[in-house]
Amino acid sequence: MPDMDYLLFHRSRQEIENDYDRDWERTALLPDEILNRPMTVVTLLSCLPSWVRFCLFPGPIRFLFFRLSLQIGSILRVMHRQLVLQGAKLDAALARKASPPLTGSVTRVVLLRYHHKLSTIENIKFRLALLFGKTYIPPAKTSGARQTSRAKERLDPKEYDDLMLP
Repeated sequence: MPDMDYLLFHRSRQEIENDYDRDWERTALLPDEILNRPMTVVTLLSCLPSWVRFCLFPGPIRFLFFRLSLQIGSILRVMHRQLVLQGAKLDAALARKASPPLTGSVTRVVLLRYHHKLSTIENIKFRLALLFGKTYIPPAKTSGARQTSRAKERLDPKEYDDLMLP
């Protein structure tokens, strides 16, 4: 018969809760020098928005703000798409009015605008080039330290040789 000693060990709910509280205090314990640091202007300004958000506004009001922000965000996305499409129509009209009509795809520029990857200055340069009958393809702005696409990376054959089936 298997060892059933673990079934004989009974603890009250209060004992389990006390153990949980002790474990939580032990893991969340901070040194006294951190707890007794003086409040600075920077720490006050960094904590103030969270305090206002969570202490002054009750949960149902915060939820209403959240739902309202979702609705506003969806309306703004539709408006942004319409503005991008109007910009594409303007680009097409400018390209047609050039002395030799410019042929070429502005799809890349439209997609860059739609996904917020085209800076304002590059957009102005593109429109001015179209106005003067020239071609200018703006570079996409990149965020962060990673400048290359993951799709362009190639795996080292040594890494996946082991996975090949015979």
